[in-house]
Amino acid sequence: MFTLKPDLVLAERELERARYLFNQLDFHAAWRIGQECAKVLQDGHRLMGLAKAISIVGHAYDAWERFDWKAARKGLRKATNPREGIDLPCTDQLSANIAFLDAVISRPYGDERLYELYANARRRVQQGRYDDALARLYRAIEYLSQSRLHQLGIDTSNVDLKLLEGKISRDTVARLANQRGVGGQVKLGLRVAMELAAELQDQVAVKMISLYWRRQWVLECNCRQRTQARCRTS
Repeated sequence: MFTLKPDLVLAERELERARYLFNQLDFHAAWRIGQECAKVLQDGHRLMGLAKAISIVGHAYDAWERFDWKAARKGLRKATNPREGIDLPCTDQLSANIAFLDAVISRPYGDERLYELYANARRRVQQGRYDDALARLYRAIEYLSQSRLHQLGIDTSNVDLKLLEGKISRDTVARLANQRGVGGQVKLGLRVAMELAAELQDQVAVKMISLYWRRQWVLECNCRQRTQARCRTS
């Protein structure tokens, strides 16, 4: 006699919905559905593997979207662990994701983080979350200025002005000193950091300044640098 089990029918429909939500980049919703379905399915059931896959991978990608890269890597490693008993058709892709996350985590100022901020913004645009996308793009530009200055040995959260003496104008040193906070640290915002990198002749910063801020500032900066060079050689 055939017995209809409503909970299993519902689980199958819910997993299809979770698969759709996952493909729409709503990883949080997909993860929660997969988690709930796994609770009602018995081990060995044909849907259990799918429920566990959506739950574990969805949770990992949800952490990734929130920039919790360590949690994302841990989740993806769990998903690719044979002991979990999950038959995934995309293990190569997950392995590539793990390798990328390794680079993101180990290189605080690497290009991987810049790419990730941009890619995250694109995913928010796909979801119609334009405010979130704009915030991530702003952070990407901010990160770009921080990484360019880091290559020059400058920490934007605690700038040592003594290291900049003779490299930038006295006016800029004075302006940076005004950025000193309550604890005495000189912290730079996006625009000030980009302008400092440009004055130090970082070509990426010079290009950013010329495109998005003061084109005249670049001309003045170059003129000031040439004047200082003549003074040092005279």
